[in-house]
Amino acid sequence: MKHQFIRLLLLCLLGGVSSEVGAQILYATAVNSGGVAIILRVNVATCEVCEVGPVSPNVGTDDLVLLPDGTTLNIDAGGIRRLEAPPSVDIIWQTGNPQRYLSGQLAPNGLVYLVSPAGLAAYNPANNSITFIGPWPASVGGVGDIFI
Repeated sequence: MKHQFIRLLLLCLLGGVSSEVGAQILYATAVNSGGVAIILRVNVATCEVCEVGPVSPNVGTDDLVLLPDGTTLNIDAGGIRRLEAPPSVDIIWQTGNPQRYLSGQLAPNGLVYLVSPAGLAAYNPANNSITFIGPWPASVGGVGDIFI
């Protein structure tokens, strides 16, 4: 994550940005200099990067998915937390125990597909339920992220 963010920042600073990505806002999870997880807001057009909201233990470091209603699904090995819209870090819902999910991707059908070492699952924001879809094939050593 840290290396991806640095590459994005360098791309902005050294190469400029095309008009196609102007005014696009990205959010990222990161770790501040004190070792605490934070949410960053990146303006791709200006390369401005700033912390969003207060530093909080409610923010994990693995992945952040923005949901259509403005809330965020924050994913890390310790569990999944649905937070109010940034800059708030207040928890709306969370899993009761560590799930070991590493990343998630919002799909056109409204579900967030989740990656874990065990396999693929789906989170339904409509009712805060998680359904395990199935394990990865035996020939797969690990999956770190998914995209649509």
